[in-house]
Amino acid sequence: MNNDYALITGASSGIGLEYARALASKGYNLILVSNQADDNRRVAEALSSEYGVDALPVYADLTRREAAREVYDYVMERE
Repeated sequence: MNNDYALITGASSGIGLEYARALASKGYNLILVSNQADDNRRVAEALSSEYGVDALPVYADLTRREAAREVYDYVMERE
């Protein structure tokens, strides 16, 4: 399995979802950030199943001032 991860915001729909699909099809593992927790979880499960990649759904409302730091901390903890 590829150890590279791509972090995608707005990953539960629209352009973010299309980026996630494209990267998953190339074998990238995914960190999927969205403020739509249930949709994001479903997307992560579907992409993981379809492409055999690790897809981690992360809930974050990026309009919150501290959200970027929280996402960063989450990623660093997984390293």
